Amino acid sequence: SVIAGNLNAGLGFVVQQYFETYHAWKEPLYIGLLAAVTRWFGERILVMLAFQGIFGVAAAISVTWLAWRLFGDRSRATLAGLIAAANPFLVYYDTRFLYPLSMDSLLFVLMVGTLLLAVDKPGKIWLVVGAGLLMGLTLWQRAVYLAAGGTSWLAAIALADSGKRRQVMWAAILWWCVAGAVIAPWLIRNGRLFHRVILT
Repeated sequence: SVIAGNLNAGLGFVVQQYFETYHAWKEPLYIGLLAAVTRWFGERILVMLAFQGIFGVAAAISVTWLAWRLFGDRSRATLAGLIAAANPFLVYYDTRFLYPLSMDSLLFVLMVGTLLLAVDKPGKIWLVVGAGLLMGLTLWQRAVYLAAGGTSWLAAIALADSGKRRQVMWAAILWWCVAGAVIAPWLIRNGRLFHRVILT
């Protein structure tokens, strides 16, 4: 919230900590959205609860979708969504703190779901591009998720049938390129500030 306030005050994406000014303390997606919401609607408690709650509801719906994709059973999928919706950590953080736990959960579930679709059908370019776009968007929020996405493709390549392995490899390359293009503006910005490639 401090960085969001600095953005709204025209000071840029900065935060003061331990007598130092940090320009890449956190990934910018949640903070940028928070800055926009507080600029338009202020920091009223109901606005903040709604802002946090949207991600919590979307995360529960996404878990339902992913469970349905994995198990093909509506009852199991519904139960998985209900468990996600009632997760005490998500409920606690969404109602007590300005913290992106639900957004992180939502992006992770969507990243996994779109990766599974792309790996399952690597010949469908739009699925691979969609998964890459979502991975790139996720990197604007959690850089560590790149490890999960990258290792998933390595596993898919290793486990693919020999006749399908080349297609999976090209799909992985396309995925990396799309994700890299989406996160490129943030990398370029940080490169100019720190003279090296850095996500956060």
